[in-house]
Amino acid sequence: MTLYRILVDLDIRKKGGIDPLTGVKPQAIDRLLAGGFIAPLSAPPLAILDGWEKRAARLAKCDVQDAGQLLEANAADLARKLHVKAATIEAWKLEVKSWLCPA
Repeated sequence: MTLYRILVDLDIRKKGGIDPLTGVKPQAIDRLLAGGFIAPLSAPPLAILDGWEKRAARLAKCDVQDAGQLLEANAADLARKLHVKAATIEAWKLEVKSWLCPA
């Protein structure tokens, strides 16, 4: 699944967000891309995030290498694999999302 950065306010999403655009027709996504309204997310490796070296190593064992993969991952499944609470995974996702979308 591709994640997109929302570059302008849209009826369906707010500027600055990151979204998979689930439910949006492929033709509409193509028009949004061509018009410069959205862009595919270029997700950085988790290991480069400040303070994420240990978390990145743990997540890599679950085939989660970059920010996009973490944001797309099912929190409950990942929590079970890592023996942490789903709330911990959700907190990590929020931290990564705030890093990708600074206020």
